[in-house]
Amino acid sequence: MKKIALLFLIAFTVFACTKKSPVTITGKITNPLNETVVIQNDFLDQKDTITLGEDGTFSVEINLDKAYMGYLWNGNLRMALYMIPGTTINLDFNADDFENGSPSDTIFSGDGSAPSALLLSLQDKGLRLSVLLMKMSVDSFVMQVDSVKTLIDKTVNMFSAENKFSEEFTDVLTLIEKIKIAGYYKNYMNYHPRFAPTDTTSIPESFQEYVDGIPLDQVDKYIGITDYKSFLTMHYQGQIQEELKADTTLKRASVDYFSKNIDLILASEAPVRVKDVMGRSLVSSYSYMPDSIQQLIKSRYKEMLTDPENIKEFEGVVATIEKTKPGTVAPSFNYIDINGDMVSSESLLGKVVYIDVWATWCGPCRGEIPSLKKMEEELDDRPIAFVSISIDDDKEAWEKMVKEDELGGLQLFAEGAWQSDITKAYAIRGIPRFIMIDKEGKIVNANASRPSNPQTKEKLLELAEM
Repeated sequence: MKKIALLFLIAFTVFACTKKSPVTITGKITNPLNETVVIQNDFLDQKDTITLGEDGTFSVEINLDKAYMGYLWNGNLRMALYMIPGTTINLDFNADDFENGSPSDTIFSGDGSAPSALLLSLQDKGLRLSVLLMKMSVDSFVMQVDSVKTLIDKTVNMFSAENKFSEEFTDVLTLIEKIKIAGYYKNYMNYHPRFAPTDTTSIPESFQEYVDGIPLDQVDKYIGITDYKSFLTMHYQGQIQEELKADTTLKRASVDYFSKNIDLILASEAPVRVKDVMGRSLVSSYSYMPDSIQQLIKSRYKEMLTDPENIKEFEGVVATIEKTKPGTVAPSFNYIDINGDMVSSESLLGKVVYIDVWATWCGPCRGEIPSLKKMEEELDDRPIAFVSISIDDDKEAWEKMVKEDELGGLQLFAEGAWQSDITKAYAIRGIPRFIMIDKEGKIVNANASRPSNPQTKEKLLELAEM
């Protein structure tokens, strides 16, 4: 078990606060993902943005009237913080450790750091949702879940022996553990019949009873905790999906289907913040939707989204889509290729360009590679450029796969992964994503068909002969 380095063994007691006093949060980030740190407190709808110093250091004081659960963000890196008025949290970490799955190398110090150190220690103690796990027999699955419970309890007890935690924080820990276990049970109930269809063993009723035991009415107390918000979202989204399935008059992914989905979100008993999460999820695939559904979403998105940031984000996606409609000039790019040379979109003018935005970790992306290779070979003598742009975090993994699998075409690497220029320019939220551009550099289709679709080759031939 990885050990979090604690520079203190200070016992502390949290007293009720009626007057605001600051929690001081300081730290240093090595290899930060961007130039800022955001301290988020959903309970108070508050975000504090701090610019990192040249050496990666930061410091902020936040006035609170009581202890709150919050989160530190650096790019897409997230760390839970339990912020206690009148205390100090200091942390020193390498952002690469989070990318590599070893966040527990973080060093904590300060008289208010113990709860946050414990939360981080628990972050990587759990089971991966895998096909292997879902295929397990009930007895084997229960054994795996029990091992997680034991590990969590052991970790909590170790920290508790060195620190006196408040009753409020203990309640938070208990809830988070219950939600983690409920998630395992829920996923097993949903996926085990699919992945193990020959297993006739009944899933214990206790699984559902455990899930049902998570309170749905503790919104004021726990809504700012990501785990709780996610659990509520899963619960209410599940109810909505059941209602949609029960309506046999609806054709999936039709305008009527989406319209009813919106109606059900609005009519749900879910808290407003959870409705906002469900609404954001519904509109997240906007760039992949047909025009008829896009028009529906555009006319009703403000009914679902109440968070100004979610509204701003969606309106930004809409504006991006408008800029990438057929006939518009394609956004330019300039990326390094597998040989270390820079390749620009301008250098491809005069050719039809078929772009594949992908990553080595993406199963569906890899599934399209054989069809893409075949099409490249068949159209080798045509004025067509096949451009594969990786949004991998791990450049070495990309280089390794390109060379070992002998991938053809132009193999380019986009720095920034999901924050790269290509993903922003086309509002890409999922991969693989294929883009078709004509010889003049104008967009034919910003969400083109895949290589495995016979129509793709036909369209490329048509454009090449124009």
